[in-house]
Amino acid sequence: MKRKTSLLIAFTMIASLYGCGANEADTQETVEQVEESTTEETVETDNAEAESQEGYSLAPLEGTYVELFPEFAKEEYKDWWVECISAYETDEDTVESFYTMLTESYMGTITGQEAVEKYSADSMVFDCYFENDIKTITVDGNVISGADDEGNEIFSHEYSYVEDIDALHGEDVLESYFHVFKTEDEDAGEFTYFVFTNDTPSGEYHIEFRYGESLEGMDQFMDGNYAYWMASGILQDYDEEMIHNCIKLFVDENVGGEE
Repeated sequence: MKRKTSLLIAFTMIASLYGCGANEADTQETVEQVEESTTEETVETDNAEAESQEGYSLAPLEGTYVELFPEFAKEEYKDWWVECISAYETDEDTVESFYTMLTESYMGTITGQEAVEKYSADSMVFDCYFENDIKTITVDGNVISGADDEGNEIFSHEYSYVEDIDALHGEDVLESYFHVFKTEDEDAGEFTYFVFTNDTPSGEYHIEFRYGESLEGMDQFMDGNYAYWMASGILQDYDEEMIHNCIKLFVDENVGGEE
């Protein structure tokens, strides 16, 4: 089965010797623009379960997830990053610049209106962390739950598929980009809605999603309450093959420009 799948929000980077730093302000100066990268590929059998006459299913997302980019940035994976980037760039300084940009440009700390006022089309950093003190997200059947860094459960609710919605990326409309899920629990607050992209652990080795009390602005990448935020997760029990595949996919899309 063929389907359109979204990859991580791809930044077009400026590869220079002086363009990268170890903090958010320096990283912003290295980012030229944000563009959405998509690809058509053959998906795993379990991904086919995601689409049915009744809508999108959570089945392909089952598991417990940790934040993706802190895992990406672990020193133990740097050699693999360098090897993947070196397939496209041979200059050592350029390779190091790409490594810094690719691991830091998604670890911003501001979102929403504050980010809208601070960032521009030529200088931005996305926040891909989990919000609301969540450190792990678990999908178990129709139940989504989250826990803090000590394992204390912060929320747990049952969700139902509602609809697909388009996403607004600048002036571009990405049709049916988000799959919307909602809980009827009145105390859900900031966890009332979850929206997921097509990414799955078996297909793209990670997931991307947002959550909040309202759908208003959920469809906008760079405006509204959720501007510059897209949570990204990888299975907590990932093995070396999974994270290596995820890093390679990320490099191929952002450095190699593969589709």
